[in-house]
Amino acid sequence: MYYVGFLDILGFKKIVCEKEEKDILNIFEQIQCTIFYRIMSDSIVVACDDSIPPALTVVLYCCGKIQELLLANGILLRGGVSHGKFYYNEAIMYGKGLVSAYELENNISKYPRIVVDTSSIIEYKSKMKDTDVYFELFNLLEKDTQDIYYIDTALMYLHDISQKELIYRIKKIKELLEKNLLNIKLPLNVREKYIWIKDEFNDFMKRNPQYSSYQIKIDVK
Repeated sequence: MYYVGFLDILGFKKIVCEKEEKDILNIFEQIQCTIFYRIMSDSIVVACDDSIPPALTVVLYCCGKIQELLLANGILLRGGVSHGKFYYNEAIMYGKGLVSAYELENNISKYPRIVVDTSSIIEYKSKMKDTDVYFELFNLLEKDTQDIYYIDTALMYLHDISQKELIYRIKKIKELLEKNLLNIKLPLNVREKYIWIKDEFNDFMKRNPQYSSYQIKIDVK
């Protein structure tokens, strides 16, 4: 049994058309995990054998770091993480765990976030309760109003870096979001994704008042 993450790069066709091939390759080459991962066009699969005690935390951290890397390059990501059977070799990969993770990404995630299967969290919680790994897991997660768990995008993007790098990243994401939110030609379904990220990052600023001046104040519906 494995914990499996299925990640979908949003707007990949547009990225391929607009970026140089060497730039895309350079981004993909930076995606290095100590566990199984595979990149297929606009999809990334990450998996870890659940016999390893911190398996779910490792998968979430790896997925979050991939999300962080792509976001730093102005690329949005959506995904799902689940638990189940998973088989792979050099040529193929399949299994219920992968199917379940894909269905989370396709049917539940909706916004540029990585959703985590609730039953996987409950099961993992019972095994790892009162350990450092358990507390680390919940430091990576947020829960929305529908009780859906997802990796804290803003925390991953703005955590464990120097003050100088933090300010640089805040300014960079602010510029990216404002540019797209002011684009009147942006399709509604794409605009909704940027609005969601805006709300996530503004919430981070509210939780950290020292950065409140960087809040995005564009009022979009």
